Amino acid sequence: MAAVIKYLMVSVLLGAVSASSAHADDMIQAVSFAITGRDGSTVDVVDKKNCVFRMGARTYFLNNIVTNSITFQPFTRQMGNYSRVGIHGKSKVMEEVYQGVAQPITDYELMVESPDHARIIRAWQYIYAHGCKGITSPF
Repeated sequence: MAAVIKYLMVSVLLGAVSASSAHADDMIQAVSFAITGRDGSTVDVVDKKNCVFRMGARTYFLNNIVTNSITFQPFTRQMGNYSRVGIHGKSKVMEEVYQGVAQPITDYELMVESPDHARIIRAWQYIYAHGCKGITSPF
């Protein structure tokens, strides 16, 4: 009987870890898609608790973004379809390292290449519904 209870407890714990891991993977995929517009791109998690992610020379501080001021605009160029995603904050929302110098940015417009504008919006909604907090403006 004790062995059965121990087996059940281990199964429940592994299930919780697996669900938590799946949630973390979904979050990383959502951040990656929100930034790049592509599946399969990966971001590096710098600080999961504070929602800090890095892709290449750019680090994104998602908890610093004023979430009710994010803008989305579909945009077409000869090279393809894009979404302009405007992110703004009172402190840095992105930091880009150029020639070894970190440059903090509080207002930035991402040009996300993807024909699926609605999915980009859903990715940003997912990010703030499943872990990142961001900040809100009173107006």
